[in-house]
Amino acid sequence: PVLCGIWPIWAGDDGAWAEGPSYGLAYVQIMTMFATALKRGAGIDLYRRPFWANHGRWRQWCFPPYVEWMGFGDHTERWKTTWESNANLVDIIQRETGTPDLRRYVADFRAEAQKCSTRRIPAIPVFNAQLYLCEPLAQQDAVEDVTGVLRAFGGAGWAAVRTDMHNPAGDVAFIFRSSPYGAVSHSHANNNDFILHVGGKVMAMPSGYYCGYGSAHHVHWVWHTKSHNCVTLSDASQLMRSHDSLGAIANAYEDDRVAYMVGNADAGYSIQATRCRRHVMFIKRHNCFFMIDEFIAAPGVSSALQWNIHSWSPFVVDEQQRCFLLEREGSTLEGHFLFHNNAFFSLTEGWDPPPAPVKPSDQWHQQYHLRFSPTAMSDKCNLGVVLCPGHATLERAQVTTERAGGVEVARIGDDVLLVNDGERMEYEGLTSQAIAAAVVGGVVYEFTDDGLQH
Repeated sequence: PVLCGIWPIWAGDDGAWAEGPSYGLAYVQIMTMFATALKRGAGIDLYRRPFWANHGRWRQWCFPPYVEWMGFGDHTERWKTTWESNANLVDIIQRETGTPDLRRYVADFRAEAQKCSTRRIPAIPVFNAQLYLCEPLAQQDAVEDVTGVLRAFGGAGWAAVRTDMHNPAGDVAFIFRSSPYGAVSHSHANNNDFILHVGGKVMAMPSGYYCGYGSAHHVHWVWHTKSHNCVTLSDASQLMRSHDSLGAIANAYEDDRVAYMVGNADAGYSIQATRCRRHVMFIKRHNCFFMIDEFIAAPGVSSALQWNIHSWSPFVVDEQQRCFLLEREGSTLEGHFLFHNNAFFSLTEGWDPPPAPVKPSDQWHQQYHLRFSPTAMSDKCNLGVVLCPGHATLERAQVTTERAGGVEVARIGDDVLLVNDGERMEYEGLTSQAIAAAVVGGVVYEFTDDGLQH
């Protein structure tokens, strides 16, 4: 009854795994042994449940073969055995569920595994014997389900924007997490977190390394919201190690011009805030992200909003223009803050406390941290940021910002992005009480509690 009816406890029918690809790999792989035995021995096919095929698609969207940083949750290294095991798991899933459109993903993961580090001497390939029991896939080419750039997996609180899934050098991969499963087990206090890969290089990721569950570094850095690409409130974390630290992804939307979603982390910040949400719009014509962090303080509690981002590369900051630049091996990321009141940047590196040297790893690189902080403690704040990626074949979008009355404004070519810094926005004939608005290709989009209105 447990294995057939209750499992999986860290996932839903949409296939995402709350604790991330690494621990999802271990626990789903273990479950295939039961599912395969039950199917072959008793004729009961658990693989017909929607979780299985959707788990393969979640991995396809949120765990690209080329990634340098695996995803949210414990363990991040690119071990050859992990890459081979992931290929085997998805291969079993596609054969048992009849979803051959995952064939290319499996092949790409097997090829990428040959470039990964190994912990074994000699390096023995990983093979899952269950593949002998699976029916071979039909030889004809499969039509791949890659229409659009956005996929949201709301059951476990994951989403991804992918611009060129099968071309690492041209892909912009934005992976987002806001999970209803809480900050427990191998998950962290990181609702509304994101990872951004540009042209195959990770530009922004959570910081810290998995040097042992419950170690000083793990407890006081990795679990804490400050180590993630999230907002903190006067240095305070989301609720840590709590089933009440809930998040959600809502209002996912996509058309020919934009893709949009909102992460709701109100419950995770419940001590300091009644509302803490992150709206994310991807503007297709410019290949850039328009992000608004919406904060309303809890009654009687004063906090200052702090916007955090982490990278393997140092940040170059222009304080006057309120922007930063990252560069890594031909890939770049430029960020523009739509906030022209008093604010300041903080730049640091390393960790406090650092990871313990309990295992050798040449993948534990130095990490650099940027925090942008409005100076004032306020009851309410909408902080806008425009993130512009670039790579060898993608020129970064050129952004100009200004403050006009009570409205924060960014311009990208003919398109205009607006953030409401009061009760009402009025700008060039546009009047709105929305949280933010974007005029893209002549179409007005308003960011509201009911989703994107246009």
